[in-house]
Amino acid sequence: MSKKINIVMEKSTPPMIWLDTSIISKIARYKLGKSLNESDKERISKLYILILEKVKEKKLLCPEADQIEELNLFIQGEDEYKKFVKECYNIIASLSVGSRLYHHKGIERVQMQLLMKAFCNREEKIHVSYKDIYNEPKIMDFRGGKIFLTTQLSGAMENYSKQLEAKGKFHKNYENLRQSKVNDGLTYEEALEIEYLDELQIIEYAKHLYFKLLNGEILSQSDFERMRIYFEKKRDWEVYGCVPKSFEGLKKFLRSDYYKSIPNVDISSKLFAKIWTSPKKIESGDTKDIKYLSIIIPYYDYVVTDKKMKNFISDLELDTKYDTRVFCLRNFEQLFNEIEIL
Repeated sequence: MSKKINIVMEKSTPPMIWLDTSIISKIARYKLGKSLNESDKERISKLYILILEKVKEKKLLCPEADQIEELNLFIQGEDEYKKFVKECYNIIASLSVGSRLYHHKGIERVQMQLLMKAFCNREEKIHVSYKDIYNEPKIMDFRGGKIFLTTQLSGAMENYSKQLEAKGKFHKNYENLRQSKVNDGLTYEEALEIEYLDELQIIEYAKHLYFKLLNGEILSQSDFERMRIYFEKKRDWEVYGCVPKSFEGLKKFLRSDYYKSIPNVDISSKLFAKIWTSPKKIESGDTKDIKYLSIIIPYYDYVVTDKKMKNFISDLELDTKYDTRVFCLRNFEQLFNEIEIL
């Protein structure tokens, strides 16, 4: 009989707020004087000013957390795009004042290692802390004053057309897959079990690719990325796992309730199962939204995302499970009032 696994989240004081990239982009449009509907213009301006005030008063944290990765595909036209992205960078820097989370891949790995150790020790209560993934602001003196060091605008604007084309292909493939699953009558429960097994299937295939490489076969760049995931998981299991230290031991962990209880696995699996079985079309940003939301929901007190994701999170009761307040702009008054009283 399996143990009941209790994930205990330690959140920061003061609380943290996450703004989806779509919200950052609307703030940038507002600041650049670009078209927004009147209701969004009023909400966005008030929200931005309020968060800046609360951050300055040290009553709220708004760490940077990989939003930059999405910005390079938000608008068409390279000159316009550069100006827009730079403004988004400025907004993120002003709100975060130098604080940021580790990259989402690093956070995924931290959580994986933590649950590997818990699996081996058969712990029923596992503490997960924001301190394990949060970088305090790095400050340096500059001509008598102080500046915060934050992410630099670099390769995000390279190969723009190729990235845009790739994104379009991925979106089309995901939407075709959703339609196929819906037509086949796949249930949410069935889709969820498939998602839980996804990581195991990836590393099993990656192991197969490794032996193909040893036999002299030429592999693609995506094949090498799958192999990287396999070796990373294998190495972590050898360090943090238990008997057997072999690949069979890692497979046992990946089939366990401990693996399913990893916060980012729990959230992403449920959200992907939701979109695969939903009658609603997959939007171009849905898959990246899930990737980032699965990381930030457990650690943040306030999350501002789009209406679709907000409803999915509420339907699955993930906001309740992780004690996170999730909003979209339609809940603006409630969000504004809660932050204002901090």
